[in-house]
Amino acid sequence: MSTNDSEKFLEYWAGMHFESRQIAWDGSYVRAFRQLHSRSKRTPIWMCWVRGDRYFTKHGLDGGKMQETSKKGKLKNPGKANELTPEMDAMAEARRLCRKKWDYEGYDEHVGDTNVDNRGQQSIPHMLASLPSSFCLYKPANNILECKGLMKKVAAGEGIFTPKRNGLAPWGVEDPTPGISISSRRDRPSPQNEGPQAQRGRARGGGRG
Repeated sequence: MSTNDSEKFLEYWAGMHFESRQIAWDGSYVRAFRQLHSRSKRTPIWMCWVRGDRYFTKHGLDGGKMQETSKKGKLKNPGKANELTPEMDAMAEARRLCRKKWDYEGYDEHVGDTNVDNRGQQSIPHMLASLPSSFCLYKPANNILECKGLMKKVAAGEGIFTPKRNGLAPWGVEDPTPGISISSRRDRPSPQNEGPQAQRGRARGGGRG
């Protein structure tokens, strides 16, 4: 790809929201994501692409050795109206993984060295722009009872917690208009439901208090 073509692609790709990029992506272009607010001293990098009925991922730390894996798509629901060929399933799985990184693990998409999301910038008209840059949408798999330091504080009456079993992860942000907007992670598209042709995300739910 020439420099001119690269600049045109960057302008084209950066001009779309993530949902539109999901729809436009056919798997041939290697998508790259970086977790800019990781606790690691070096930035985690994750990439994904599709070739035929196989989808590939590559991950590692900036400046370090990258590990590559690949999996084959599966024939699903053969003979039915919702049949997925291995090629369609590979594309769906690749889109699902991209959504998981972007929507739940706090990775921003990059084209070369350019961050096409910049979700920490208040000038970006995106719901996440009002959240702290360190805010991460994924739900940690930790068992609260194994957090010994926290449990000591609870036992000493210095802290309280409520177990969450319904998958909700609400947060509140200051809205441009007066008031507080409260939304839930459940309002966001699930990475488990990514189709071979990505669907546009529905409007986020919310309330005002």
